[in-house]
Amino acid sequence: MPLNACQFPADFCRTSFCDPCEPTRSRQLNFDYTPTSESIHPSALVVPSATVVGRVTLGEESSIWYQAVLRGDCESISVGARSNIQDGVILHADPGLPCQLGDQVTVGHGAIVHGAKVEDNCLIGIRAVILNDVHIGEGCLIAAGSVIPEGTTIPPYQVVMGIPGKVVRETRESDQRRIGHAWQHYVKASSAYRDN
Repeated sequence: MPLNACQFPADFCRTSFCDPCEPTRSRQLNFDYTPTSESIHPSALVVPSATVVGRVTLGEESSIWYQAVLRGDCESISVGARSNIQDGVILHADPGLPCQLGDQVTVGHGAIVHGAKVEDNCLIGIRAVILNDVHIGEGCLIAAGSVIPEGTTIPPYQVVMGIPGKVVRETRESDQRRIGHAWQHYVKASSAYRDN
């Protein structure tokens, strides 16, 4: 079978990582595993055990921690200023569905954000899963372990919990302080890491 011959059912193309099938049922796979460097802000931190490849942009004072994977091989990934991607996080995307994180976003240990948009000042809890075409509004707190299904829109300043994730209430001042503390802590931690 040729390298680019289709190995998936015809209806898979609606959600796949590659270009839609031609009538011959072959497709061109579009992967970019080039190490990212020129789109990383000089003040951003990527620790040595993190993997950052393909079309990835990292904003000012952002930080990518141990064993995190940002794989911009078939669509772009952007991480805003002062955002932190903690240990074991996976960021990935499908064509037409970039992974976009705003400024001051915390993505907790082991979480997955796939082809979704997360606005500024959000906290994505430990082991949460955010799927394709999700849009999370500014100032949201997504609880640990929550799963946000494809195509979901979360309005700004909401607390979301559960599987599937549901809005349980609006954020409070204490939630906003928690979100602020998280990103500020990681800006300080990345500075301390550089100083050692």
